[in-house]
Amino acid sequence: QGFGDARFKLMDARKLELGYKFDACVCMFAALGYVTETSELIQTLANFRRHLRDEGLFICDVWNGLGVMHQLPGTRVKVVEKDGIKVIRIAESVLESARHICKIDFRTIVVQKGHQVDDIRETHLMRFFFPQELDHYLEEAGFRVLRTSPFMKLESRLDESEWNMMLVAQAIGGK
Repeated sequence: QGFGDARFKLMDARKLELGYKFDACVCMFAALGYVTETSELIQTLANFRRHLRDEGLFICDVWNGLGVMHQLPGTRVKVVEKDGIKVIRIAESVLESARHICKIDFRTIVVQKGHQVDDIRETHLMRFFFPQELDHYLEEAGFRVLRTSPFMKLESRLDESEWNMMLVAQAIGGK
């Protein structure tokens, strides 16, 4: 499928093989956090590097371990109503801090005209990262970290007040 010159492929980032190199790789919406095992993280970053030209950029956002440990996860409820439809999302989180994992059980209830019409449940395991940890894995994969910041605040300093961090790294030669 395509959109203009863009082509979209559904693939496993751990086993990615496109056969060509790019100027940039963008991995957003904390997608890297779904790679919860360290061996698979190393494999994924190596695949991203293999698909970048020297000096190509890798841009990603992940959950910031500093923020996660400072502002511990718990239960959160969000309600949205529009045109007679109410959507209630309940997120119950359990922290596995030694593994850098947060398990989130989502329940989404849809109510229309006062009657429940749907009840969707799903579980997500998300890995969170500490800045020096991710720097290490990126450097091992052949990147130089250019910037670590709060999400979409490239000029700001990262600290424990933010749950999301953004990284910009550059592929270095020889990998």
